[in-house]
Parts: sequence; structure tokens; C-alpha cells
Amino acid sequence: MNPSQEGWAGMSPEQRQQWRQLRSQFMHDTLPLRQELNAKQMELQTLWGQPEPDQKRIKELSEQVTELRAKLDQEHDRYLSQCRQQLGDRGWACPGLGTGGY
Repeated sequence: MNPSQEGWAGMSPEQRQQWRQLRSQFMHDTLPLRQELNAKQMELQTLWGQPEPDQKRIKELSEQVTELRAKLDQEHDRYLSQCRQQLGDRGWACPGLGTGGY
């Protein structure tokens, strides 16, 4: 999600500020999705920790987690495309921050 070290070094201060704004907007826009994903993952972990886990609920949650991850992946791809479009190829990378690198 960030420019590579070389890409960052080659950016002007204005481009760095533009990237920070793009990143901030991406994080703001995806906050509800990330919060929902985290809540469902925590619920799933809690269910698996039960002596007799509710398999139906686990299946439902698992499907919901998969859908949320897909939505986040789409938003992430849109963000990277926007970065490349506005700032050029800077060796964009996904350092793996948080769940799924978001």
C-alpha cells in the first residue's frame, strides 16, 4: 500500500502529501469494513473456543468474513490504481499491515 523506499525517495514533497491524503482517504473509507471484519473474526474465534461450537453460525460467519475480505481487496485495488494513476509507478507494495494488509 506504500511506495517502495526508492519510490518514496523519488517523490516531491507535494507528491508525498498527495499520497498521504490518498492513504488517509482509503483508511477513512474502509474503516467500517475493517471494523466489521474484525468484529466477525473475533466472534468466529470466540465460537471456536466453545466446548460445542455452533457449526451453523461458524459457517455463516466464515462466509461473511470471506465477503468482507473480498470487498476490502476490491477497495485496496482501487486505491493502488488511484495511487499509480496520480503518482506513477513507485513500486507500490503491501507491507502486510493489519488484517490483509489494510
